[in-house]
Amino acid sequence: MSGSPFSLEIIVTGGGLAGLGAYIPLALSNASYHITVLERTPTLQAIGSALLAPPQRIPYEGAVELGVKVRFDGKLTTTDSTKPSVAISTSNGEEVLEADLIIGADGANSKVRTAVLGNEIKPPVDEIAYICSIPGSTMIPTPLQHP
Repeated sequence: MSGSPFSLEIIVTGGGLAGLGAYIPLALSNASYHITVLERTPTLQAIGSALLAPPQRIPYEGAVELGVKVRFDGKLTTTDSTKPSVAISTSNGEEVLEADLIIGADGANSKVRTAVLGNEIKPPVDEIAYICSIPGSTMIPTPLQHP
C-alpha cells in the first residue's frame, strides 16, 4: 500500500463479509490507505444474511495481513457525513472517529445509509429467508430419494 502521492483514512462500518471484503480493491491499488473496520460484536460471528460463504475468519485474516485494523465491540451510535465521522459506543465510553471516507457495510438498518440518504429510504424486503440447522444424524436415516 505504498508508492502513492496521497494517503486516505478509511472507516468501514460492519465486519461482515461486505465490510471485511471492502479492503480487497483498496489493498490492490497503488494508493496508500489506512483502513479501520468497525464491528459491533465482540468477536467474529455468523449473523446477518444467509450467504453460503467461507467463515468470516478467512476475509478477516486476509484483511489483517494487509494491514487493516479491525476493532470489535464498538456499537455505531451516530454518523456525520459532513466531517465525515462516526461515533461508537464502547465499554470505555463514546469515541468519535474521523476519516476521509466512510464505507457503510453495517447491514439492513445501516446508520451510514440513513445519515446520507435519510430515514425514508430502506432496502425493499420482498422476500424473507429462514435459517435453521438440522443435525446430520437426523437426516442420515432418511436418505433423499428421487421421485
